[in-house]
Amino acid sequence: MTASEARPDGAALAAAGLAVLMWGAVPVGTRYLVAPGGEALPPTLLVALRMVISTVVLLPVLLRARPWAWPSEDKRLAALSAGLGIVGYNLPVTLGQVEASAGVTALVIATEPLWILLLWSLKRREQPSPAQVVGALSGLTGVILLVAPSFAGFGSGRGVAWVFLGAFFWSAYSVVVVPLVQKYGAFAVSATTVSIGSLPLTILAIPEAHGMARISGSGALVILLLALGSTVVASLAWNSAVSRLPGPVSGQFLFGIPLVGVVAGHVLLSEAFSANTWFAVGFIAFGLWVSRHRSRSQGSYTTS
Repeated sequence: MTASEARPDGAALAAAGLAVLMWGAVPVGTRYLVAPGGEALPPTLLVALRMVISTVVLLPVLLRARPWAWPSEDKRLAALSAGLGIVGYNLPVTLGQVEASAGVTALVIATEPLWILLLWSLKRREQPSPAQVVGALSGLTGVILLVAPSFAGFGSGRGVAWVFLGAFFWSAYSVVVVPLVQKYGAFAVSATTVSIGSLPLTILAIPEAHGMARISGSGALVILLLALGSTVVASLAWNSAVSRLPGPVSGQFLFGIPLVGVVAGHVLLSEAFSANTWFAVGFIAFGLWVSRHRSRSQGSYTTS
């Protein structure tokens, strides 16, 4: 082991920590904006505003990447990636947060590494390791515990199901997008997928455009923070960090996302956990712990 390997880059560690803090706060900001009794913005409108703002900010990167000049196969892969990672992730998760709390949403999103590992194994036609299977089953059990109250006629099970669907789409995106990232770089692919995905989201939001009239000053600030902080700054910080840190080190930072979401939800939105939710926390945490040893080739390149 060299000295540089023994002492990871401090700036890279700080960048990874900044990204995790921003991503962990996303469910809190989203819940504040879409929850009944709060801003109560239409989810489709919120997602469209986030992506349009992000597209404008990333426009210089997009113009430099010139995805319209990519080979046809890469264009199709970019469109699929945008469908999975931008539309398929953001829309279901935002719809789910109308009912699901920020803390619960952060927990469900935290299971993404489990599904990425399984999907990666399927893509490479490899048999998942016992640890991966146990981790996935444990994480799925935690999600089922979060959804279960809906079967008894109460709780936010439907919202949790939407969030889980979005998390699974993001996991699929993280596997599908790898060849593009390896060929063009994370920044270029992020700008391309965000710009492609913003178009259908904007079309879906047109019937809800009247909702912009009731966005308060604080609501507008939160939308800007979500767009610039999560989609742009956090993505750039994370991509910079993972390019300079060993895979296992950067991967461990992702486990901090649910912690930030849970704590921020409790402090800022006064959310409380039920006993059932704490059991779910245990299963999800165990699943992540069992599956924590990921190969460097299975790391995440871009983010939500």
